Amino acid sequence: MKKVIGIVSQLLMLIPAICSADQWLMPPIQISTDGIDASEQAVAVDPNGNVIAVWIENGFVKSSSTPIAGTWSSPPDTVSNSGASSPLVVMDPNGNATAIWVENSVIKASSKPLNGTWSLTADTLSINPASSPDLATDAMGNVVAVWLEGGVVMSATKLFSGSWPVTPDSISTSGAVSPKVDVGNDGTVIAVWYADLSGTSTVYAAIKTISGSWAGQQSISTANVNSAYPQIAINSSGNAIALWYRYDLNSGVYSNVILQGASKLNAGAWNAPIDISEAGLRSPADLVSKIVYSDANMGMAVWTNSFDNSLFSSHWSIYSNGVWSDPNGFIESNFAAYDVDVAIDPKGNAHASWMGYDPVDSALVLLGSVNSLNSTINRFMVTFFLSAGGNNAFPSLATNKSGAALYGAILWINSSDGSPNAIQALIDVFPIVSPPSNLSVIAQSNDFGVMTEINNLFSWTASVSPNVIGYSIYRNSVFMGLVDSNVLQFIDHNRKQGETNTYSVVAFDNLGCQSDFADFIFTN
Repeated sequence: MKKVIGIVSQLLMLIPAICSADQWLMPPIQISTDGIDASEQAVAVDPNGNVIAVWIENGFVKSSSTPIAGTWSSPPDTVSNSGASSPLVVMDPNGNATAIWVENSVIKASSKPLNGTWSLTADTLSINPASSPDLATDAMGNVVAVWLEGGVVMSATKLFSGSWPVTPDSISTSGAVSPKVDVGNDGTVIAVWYADLSGTSTVYAAIKTISGSWAGQQSISTANVNSAYPQIAINSSGNAIALWYRYDLNSGVYSNVILQGASKLNAGAWNAPIDISEAGLRSPADLVSKIVYSDANMGMAVWTNSFDNSLFSSHWSIYSNGVWSDPNGFIESNFAAYDVDVAIDPKGNAHASWMGYDPVDSALVLLGSVNSLNSTINRFMVTFFLSAGGNNAFPSLATNKSGAALYGAILWINSSDGSPNAIQALIDVFPIVSPPSNLSVIAQSNDFGVMTEINNLFSWTASVSPNVIGYSIYRNSVFMGLVDSNVLQFIDHNRKQGETNTYSVVAFDNLGCQSDFADFIFTN
């Protein structure tokens, strides 16, 4: 027994408090044209680590791409005509990219296959003067766009290998603001927006299947409570989470500014809104929120708020099984944060980034963080200072996952030397620890004469990942103990005949990174 305790104690000392294997490929690379002012950057990553970025230079949409750990294409491609703004880009699992933007008050779109070129002629999606585009894609390469025309939310769907429709769909009544859209891999499509139709700002949603028609709009925020600036995320099962800010407004003064969330199962109704954040004092128009939702049913919200109507702070919360964790702060001491972004892969591994203001140096500083590779632990790594110099702003983030690594990319604006704003980029490769395999459980009996003890021998095949130093053992999600990497079994004593348990084992390496849970259900 003393030997076992000693081994466990040594293992506990070897596990760092954080997973520190993050591999941002420093230093940052400037991808925009030197000497030309650049802004409005957006980025996408496919599961193989291919990255594509778009941004604005002199009123043109520009683009550059790179394979993971490769070289950014240069000079950047010109995607639009002049008069462009508000570009966005998505990428499907095969690396096919779609971009959307506003060009002279018209919504335009273009596509590019992996290793190919952007279409020579952009598609026109809108009919009347338009603004506020948003874009989403699914695992099949289908794409959905939304935008505003005369205060009405419009939408167009382009099925994979198909064309954009000639006439877009109208999905809201008038007075709509800030539309957002997402697509689940099961074909569920949801758009959200807000509108003031009766003296109170209300969040609305509409839903359809990828090849079907939009259902009528429905309100999803609390009745008679001002609610605005929604976000939407859908996982592969068609389950959805929406976010927005609720607030009180009296004589131009904002109070009780709270981030709220509502969720729905694929075929179910929207649940009642839940308060996620503490109450702030700033107009939601000055705040930022983002929501992501993994295939593993793990959601993550990030947001900014202000509690003194002056400084800003950034926060995060994890959603699991209908429950939000208590809000947690990102920012380090002596910094004020007022922009934030987040991306998540199918397994629930997340990247987050934010922009901070250093009052001592009077400088904008880009900061970043990434969580441990098991999102059920709900913990984040220490902060990385990703940018150099003081004037860095407005991070845009994307991430995705293959079998062996989590890939990430981040863009931001840099003007630290007083020259025109430039788009800088970083690529991230985050190794993933493989879980153990071939789990099995065997019931054993020890006859002590006056009693018989049943114990379960839980065994597995070692993880194939290098540098694994041990395994964490769980029964029904409750931690039971640690074993060394040379030990591939664990005995669970004093079990009962007829009971059912779920045994789990997690591999961890010398950097503190952990694998997914490997599970085995066993009935004695």
